[in-house]
Amino acid sequence: MVAGKNRATPTASRLANLKEFAERIRVWAVYAALILILITLYFGGFLGPAKTYLLPASLVLVAAFVIQSIQAIEKSLAADEKPDSYPDMMAAVSALEDLIAADRDVTDLKIIAATGGTSVNLVLPRLCKKTTAKHMRINIHIIDTGGPFSDAYPGHWKHEAAATLDRIREQYVDPRFEVKVSTYRHLPALHGILVNDKSLLLGFFGWDTSGRTPQLTGAERQHRLYRRDDAASSQLFEIFEEWFRNAPQKTILELPIGAPITATSAD
Repeated sequence: MVAGKNRATPTASRLANLKEFAERIRVWAVYAALILILITLYFGGFLGPAKTYLLPASLVLVAAFVIQSIQAIEKSLAADEKPDSYPDMMAAVSALEDLIAADRDVTDLKIIAATGGTSVNLVLPRLCKKTTAKHMRINIHIIDTGGPFSDAYPGHWKHEAAATLDRIREQYVDPRFEVKVSTYRHLPALHGILVNDKSLLLGFFGWDTSGRTPQLTGAERQHRLYRRDDAASSQLFEIFEEWFRNAPQKTILELPIGAPITATSAD
């Protein structure tokens, strides 16, 4: 096994060196081809039969360079426009940390969750540690365990929702945090985290059918990160914010006690 690895490593190294060498000479090869084209066009009479081969070869080389450059630009633009995709909510936490790392005054988070088990227990602690903002507003909506859809909720959701409230009461007493927890009676299809009204980590509730009976899941499903400055994402922001503002809800906890959440508007 070791000998096999030793044979593969030089090969990979040679391929990497060859690729690096090709990148270095690519531009110079195009410059040389352009010079040959000019020489062929203006001084072709001195080149004799070689003119027949030099001009087509140079044109092909330049054309290949142009096509490759266009493809690279298109690939780069597509990568910039495509939303970041993650297999579950936890896989996106590093990206959320990057979004708030430069915050200085306020970090604002609006969350639609099921029980808050993942967002409060796992996501928020990392975001609170990452941000250097003087103030942190956290407005989170979780299920009403006695709501009209409660029969469809997994059995552990009721316990998790209660544990979320206990954790918030214990861990977010610092005046730096301004926390509001509300419950919604009607389960929306979507959930996620809106960061500073500019970036939206969005997922959808769905059904896990791997067991004996279908079971609702949320944080374990695929999520995508959208930016407000992307016009193609505007409808998703609108839907999330409409559910957040207008869905029937009841405030059940505010910290610090008696300090209402300050409303924020989208930039």
